[in-house]
Amino acid sequence: MVQKAQGRKGSVTKKDLVTDFRRTEILQAARRTFSRLGYQSATVDAIAEEAGIAKGTVYLYFKSKEEIYLTDLHQYIDALQEETDARVAKVASAREKLAEFMAVRLEYCERNVEFVRIFFSEASVNQMRFHRDFKGFLDHTAKLVQSILDLGIARGEIRKVPIERTALAINDLTKGTIERHAMGLIKKRPSEDVNFVVDFLWSGLERR
Repeated sequence: MVQKAQGRKGSVTKKDLVTDFRRTEILQAARRTFSRLGYQSATVDAIAEEAGIAKGTVYLYFKSKEEIYLTDLHQYIDALQEETDARVAKVASAREKLAEFMAVRLEYCERNVEFVRIFFSEASVNQMRFHRDFKGFLDHTAKLVQSILDLGIARGEIRKVPIERTALAINDLTKGTIERHAMGLIKKRPSEDVNFVVDFLWSGLERR
């Protein structure tokens, strides 16, 4: 997440605004560069050229290419987690919550498809670092889905199922759907896929 420094009295200074603007400019240029060249082939030189600044200027704000990538990834997942929590909390039933959980992710993919493509293409390369840095996000997601299932069972909406295994299956199905969208393998609107996947899941979960 981009941190905003503050002056002595807590006010944001002109220097702070310039720093935030420059960091954002570099991150946007990096995303375009990673998308075009891939993470491994992209260089700080290429990112600087894309941003229209000197290579040395990039190093004033980021220590390395990896830090640029991870900063962008942190911003992405922080915003995704915040939006998911807010929308899931607004609806009451387990089915509605499950639909919102999936809808947020597919809609976010549509709005950030360039980054999602980078993430899926580079996930295997950075797998160990990803799990080390973002275990909290993965754990939060797993617990959110488990809480939806617990709610559904408690309210009699769904039958008793193995919570952890079912949550993993839902997460895997959601991830696969997002990946196919990002790679252009699915031409349906996000809402159509959400309806299809939730209907499919509910046919196995629903209490009869």
